[in-house]
Amino acid sequence: INVYPNPLKNELNISDNKQIQGFYNLKLFSADSKLVIDKKVFIDNSFKFDLNVPTGTYYLLLEGDKYFYSKIVRE
Repeated sequence: INVYPNPLKNELNISDNKQIQGFYNLKLFSADSKLVIDKKVFIDNSFKFDLNVPTGTYYLLLEGDKYFYSKIVRE
């Protein structure tokens, strides 16, 4: 699973090579563990998401049949 670009400015891209295809809960947490975004999404090979959050460090969690966790930085 690839999450790019990192650091990012506005748009977050996720590509999965069919490893996590399906519906997932996308959760974004701030560095102080506050839930910033909680959204149900469908991922099919790739997914783009406009990230309108202040600059800083965040943690992305995808919850579904499989789980994926990544640290991202918003410039």
